[in-house]
Amino acid sequence: MSLRLVAVLLLACLPAIATAERMVAAETVFHYEDLDRAVRFYRDHLGLVPVETRDDAVVLEVAPGALLTLATLESGGYAPDTPRTAAIALVTDQLDEWWAALSTRGLNMRTQVYDPVPGRAHHGFVLVDPEGWFLEFERFNPHPENDELLPRLDALTTRTVDTVAAGLPAGLGFKATILWFYYDDLAEAEDFVVDTLGLPLVTDQGWAKIHPLGDTTWLGLVDGARGMHGYTEDKAVLLDLVDPAAAERARTFTRAGVPVERAADGSFEIRDAGGYRLRWRAPGTRAD
Repeated sequence: MSLRLVAVLLLACLPAIATAERMVAAETVFHYEDLDRAVRFYRDHLGLVPVETRDDAVVLEVAPGALLTLATLESGGYAPDTPRTAAIALVTDQLDEWWAALSTRGLNMRTQVYDPVPGRAHHGFVLVDPEGWFLEFERFNPHPENDELLPRLDALTTRTVDTVAAGLPAGLGFKATILWFYYDDLAEAEDFVVDTLGLPLVTDQGWAKIHPLGDTTWLGLVDGARGMHGYTEDKAVLLDLVDPAAAERARTFTRAGVPVERAADGSFEIRDAGGYRLRWRAPGTRAD
């Protein structure tokens, strides 16, 4: 019997743990060599201003419960050349307006031509931040592929950014985020997310899968052979999950044979099938 099958059987016998819908927040943590420059970029161009500032990290709120944290390389134990193998989708209904506002600023646009062809399931463009992290501005359209996702997005309101700070048109903002991870074995990654993490599949794009973390946050799995990034063993990114059932989840992972690295503050980390770091902590705590 395979180890994976043993883990699945063990999970099936354990008490139910918190579902994704009970997550309080999902925090994408990108690491930087020059933190101050990164903070200025997100404030001056995207209107994302800090909601929390620490010595080694600055927290930005994209939407309620959808956080983007800019942290120093040192805080994560990374070197300057550690690959930035992740991307964050900033989900918005105002895609055309964002393109018009950003495309004339002389920024590092990975997308050179914005051409939202009618009939596609989603449209978007990609902006690269000062240290190589990909920011995908994305809009999901009425399409059979999005039958489960769109009602969830339609129920959300746009969180307006600080348009004055960034010199943007009034009213621009975002609804949600998707954190994209890249794998050399997408099927293995999908099995881990569904069977071990218990996150259901919401959108299947073939070579990309979307799973809910919370009301405004999703985890996206991408085939590294076809996505914007290829698979890399190292990556300077962390997914930090605030979960009321964090302690129960840690016990469940341990009993299922998933290696759990515990911290003194009660938070814990695991690695997914592609080696990405996932950290859980209880509400009201801060894992440093």
